[in-house]
Amino acid sequence: MTYPICRWIVALILVQYGFAKLFGAQFTVLASELDKPMGTVSGFWLTWYYFGYSPLFGTLFALLQIALGLALAFPRTALLGAAGAAPLLAGISILNVSYGIALDALAVSLIGTGCAAYVLWRHRSKLAALFWPDHPAPRRTHLILVALLLAVPASCSYYVANHNNRLRDLGRLPTAGPPGPGRARLLRTQPRLPNGRAQGSDVADPPLRGRPGDLDHHDLADVAEQGRKTAVWTICRDGRSTDDHHRFDVLGAETNTTEFAAVKQQVMTEAIPSAGDDLDGMSTDIDAHLWRSPLIEEVSVRHTGDPNNLIAATIRPVPGCSVAKLAAELERIWSTDLSYSYFEAHVVTTGERMVRLDAVTRIAADGFYLTASIVAEADPV
Repeated sequence: MTYPICRWIVALILVQYGFAKLFGAQFTVLASELDKPMGTVSGFWLTWYYFGYSPLFGTLFALLQIALGLALAFPRTALLGAAGAAPLLAGISILNVSYGIALDALAVSLIGTGCAAYVLWRHRSKLAALFWPDHPAPRRTHLILVALLLAVPASCSYYVANHNNRLRDLGRLPTAGPPGPGRARLLRTQPRLPNGRAQGSDVADPPLRGRPGDLDHHDLADVAEQGRKTAVWTICRDGRSTDDHHRFDVLGAETNTTEFAAVKQQVMTEAIPSAGDDLDGMSTDIDAHLWRSPLIEEVSVRHTGDPNNLIAATIRPVPGCSVAKLAAELERIWSTDLSYSYFEAHVVTTGERMVRLDAVTRIAADGFYLTASIVAEADPV
C-alpha cells in the first residue's frame, strides 16, 4: 500500500509544480522587488527572478515536471518517473535550503524526495542490474585516464578563475599588507583649526612617521562642530619605505583639496580610465553598498563620461542624520567596500548642510583607474 501512495504523492507534487509555472504562480517577481538593488534582494526573490528570466526555460521545466508526474501515475512507467523525480526534487530541496526559500516549500520538496526515493528503492534490483552490471576490474591504463579526466578540467578551471577572470591582462594584483612605493592610503590626522594649528596644540603638526596602524582615525564630528568647510583627510603617499617605517606627509586643512586634485591628476596621467564591464561593475557595487547603509534612504548612480568623475552618485540621508555621521559613513563605505587595494585617495568635503566625497582608485600598477563622487543631495540635520 505504501508504494502506490508514494507514487501518487510525488505525481501530485510534480504536476502541481508544473501547472504553477505555466500559469505564473511561480517564477513571477513583484514589481517592488525589481526596483531594489541586487545586493539587497533576498535569496527567494533572486532565485525566482533567475529561473523566471527565460519564459522558454520556465515552460520546458514545467512540462518536464508534468510529464514525470504522469509517468509516476502508471505502474509501467513509475520507475522512469521516479528516476527523474528523485534527483529533480532533491535539487529543489537543496535550492530551498541554500537560498532561504519558504519552509513550507522546503517541506513539500523533502516529502517528494523521500517518496520518490522509496519508489526507486522498490525497484532496486532493476537499477542494480542496469547501472552495476558485472565487469572485470579496471586496468591500470583506465585508471590513468580517469585521473587525467579529473586533473585536466580542474587545472583549466583553476587557471581561468585565478589568472584569467580575476587578473585579466593586468598581472597578479597585490595582496593587502604594508603599502609599497606608489601606493596611497587615507589616514585621519587631528582636526585643524582655521589658523592651521592642530586642535589642542600650540604649534602646527610636524610630519608624522610610523606604520599605518600607528595613526589614529578621528571622528568627523570634531570637524563638523567647528563649522569647517573641508574635512581634513590626510593623503598618505609612500616614499622610499624601509622595513622599519614609512614616511607620511601630513597635509593641512587649506591644502587638502588641492593636494587631492594633484594626486588624482597624476593617476589620470599615468593610467587609462575604467570602462566597459569594470565600470559597470563598480557602478553596481556603489549602488548596492550605499543602499545597504542604514543612514541612506535614496540613491542614484550614473556614468558621466568625464574621466575626472567617471561615476557620480547622489544620495538622500535618512531624516535626522547629522553631517558628521553621514560623512564618516561615506568614508567607511568607500574605504572598506569599494576602493581597490592597490591605490586609493579621497577627500570628504562638508558644510552646514552638505557632504561630498571625491575619490580616485587604481586597480594595479599597470591597470586602469576610476574616479567617483558621492554627494548628499538633501539637507542632513
